[in-house]
Amino acid sequence: MEPDDPDTVDTTRKLQERVLAGDEDALGQLFEALRESMLRVVQARLHPSLLGRVDPADVLQDAYIDLKTKLPSFVARDSPMSPFVWIRLVVKERVLLTHRRHLFVAGRDARREANLAQESTASSSSSNALHHCLVSRMSTIGGRLIREEMSTALLKAIESLNDPDREIITMRIFEELTNAETAEILELSENGASSRFVRAMTRLKRAVANIPEVNNYLTTILR
Repeated sequence: MEPDDPDTVDTTRKLQERVLAGDEDALGQLFEALRESMLRVVQARLHPSLLGRVDPADVLQDAYIDLKTKLPSFVARDSPMSPFVWIRLVVKERVLLTHRRHLFVAGRDARREANLAQESTASSSSSNALHHCLVSRMSTIGGRLIREEMSTALLKAIESLNDPDREIITMRIFEELTNAETAEILELSENGASSRFVRAMTRLKRAVANIPEVNNYLTTILR
């Protein structure tokens, strides 16, 4: 069934209501329904150096274990958050934990470890992940190859963006979230979320103005 099918929407709504009531079986069913979406979250945010070493499906399985453990505290929380937003948040947290587990080797001193932990969540990490996603996506369209100098220029352009810009581009293009889902996650109106995405893409297009291949690809996304 299509995601917008009324039966699908109604089933998802009922599952979310049961999760809010603490139903672990409903959590499992909802997580399964969101599996492909959550897999894209992992794939879009996993550090490029871990590709081939870490199976995104394993990260997702660890995230589900986290969700089951955290369900009682989620149900008891005072501030409102939909199960969809919560599940995505926990999946992102598991990606960060995966980075720490695999990117940091034993024996480093505490100060070095702290610096690495900060680096894993800093702009450089999100820039590298978004860069990898864009290069991978462009390389699969018509069999185009991304030249090294083009790739380097693209990374520099991405690094010129701020974190909110990188975040919303990742959410809309690579997680394939709808504007409504993006608005819910960012706690914006749908018009506000749409405007933020267009502004972020416009800034990125401006930054890659001297890379026609990339600029043309971004233009097709905004159409």
